[in-house]
Amino acid sequence: MKLCPLCKSIHLELIYQSTLTKPTPTLNQYLCTSSSYGLHGPIYKCLNCSLVFVVDNAPIKSILNRYQQAQDPLYLAEEAGRIKTFGRHLKILNRLQNPPGKLLDIGTYTGLFPFLAQKSGWRVWGLEPSKWAVLEAKKKYGLEIKLGLLKPGLFKPNSFDAVTLWDVIEHFTDPFEAVKTCHSYLKPGAVLALTTIDVDSLAAKALGHNWPWYMRMHRVYFSKPTIRRLLESAGFKILFFTPHIRYISLRYLASRFKKLDSASQFLAKNSIGDFLLPFYIGDLFDVYAKKG
Repeated sequence: MKLCPLCKSIHLELIYQSTLTKPTPTLNQYLCTSSSYGLHGPIYKCLNCSLVFVVDNAPIKSILNRYQQAQDPLYLAEEAGRIKTFGRHLKILNRLQNPPGKLLDIGTYTGLFPFLAQKSGWRVWGLEPSKWAVLEAKKKYGLEIKLGLLKPGLFKPNSFDAVTLWDVIEHFTDPFEAVKTCHSYLKPGAVLALTTIDVDSLAAKALGHNWPWYMRMHRVYFSKPTIRRLLESAGFKILFFTPHIRYISLRYLASRFKKLDSASQFLAKNSIGDFLLPFYIGDLFDVYAKKG
């Protein structure tokens, strides 16, 4: 029986049919820089709480294996844009928690955000399922990132001043269990910060099933009301939402479109491809909350 991951209701509506041609997930579908847009299982909307989510019948072990094997050199090539993007997050976190304390970054990938946070005065910990990414964090930034998945008992309760999940919450099969675990790791009054995609955005509604964020690696699709319900039910108080603006290079932008393949090859060989653009079409947001 299919259940809503948020409210456990059985009253669901199928809104988009599966577009998968092969049941077994591929490695490319689970990379941060994956271009497997539009490939997903059947997508449902809960008629009780309005959460949108995908049902993927691939074995959980198979999916976890793909995350563990992920290797993503293109992610490293986009470091300059990610530094600017993460810099905006740090300005807000440093305002909310002053002085900086202990920070746990979930799904830290190659460690860039905790590295920047460390330079900003935070004492950092990270958690990441990709073996390659954990090795890169050690090699590139000298960070000891914990290899594995988020679960209770990995860290001491009430020990962190901030927990961050940038582009991570939509990957969880059970997002409620994930944020409850984060809640247990945070000190009273500490901050939870995350970025996610907005299924209620004008872009998502206008593009329908062609919305690029309908991807196999994304399991849940939040709106501001459903993320509020999730966080408040786990014991958090919402502080505020902000638009999520990310900086990407011309080279990376062109690489996302198959029709721009020749332009992508040109930009890859020329310095103009390094030019950074602020990218925002209204379908991503950040949310900051505190442990109540």
